[in-house]
Amino acid sequence: MSELDLREQRRRLISDFVEKASTSPPLPELLQFVTDKLVEHFEAAFARLWIITPEAPGHLTMMATSAAQPGTDEEAHLAALRKVPLGQFKVGQIAEAREGVFTNDVPHDERIHDRDWCAKHALQAFAGYPLVHEAKVLGVLALFRRTEITREEYTILDSFVMQLQRTLRVRYQDAFA
Repeated sequence: MSELDLREQRRRLISDFVEKASTSPPLPELLQFVTDKLVEHFEAAFARLWIITPEAPGHLTMMATSAAQPGTDEEAHLAALRKVPLGQFKVGQIAEAREGVFTNDVPHDERIHDRDWCAKHALQAFAGYPLVHEAKVLGVLALFRRTEITREEYTILDSFVMQLQRTLRVRYQDAFA
């Protein structure tokens, strides 16, 4: 991908998000929009977003999931991920450590929980980000791709996650106040 294409990809991803966020949709709708746009603009095979809710403070609750190919996100696989205790699976570990996890070697990365599922879907790359405000973890954003994520694309994702965190600071407080 050329540098111009990458800049356009970043611009579209962030501008679509900012435009949607400015309409103040309900939080679940906004989060679903985020995962849909990561599939659309970032070639994610799967994108998911979890939030820590007041009803389940020690858990990440999946609020949004999108797949590039409808029907590939099996219910059996999703069942274990709908409510993840902090520290469990990769997303729970990301929340607990407050550190992102990135790999372009999903089939061989020991940190990835269900490598058989990843192999079934020919997944190559993973990026997982904690969503943090004032040292408090609000949730986790994660995506899988079938192709490697370049350094430039990670920069785009970093920028997007920063914008998402700024928006979530306010929206999270409004939704769970």
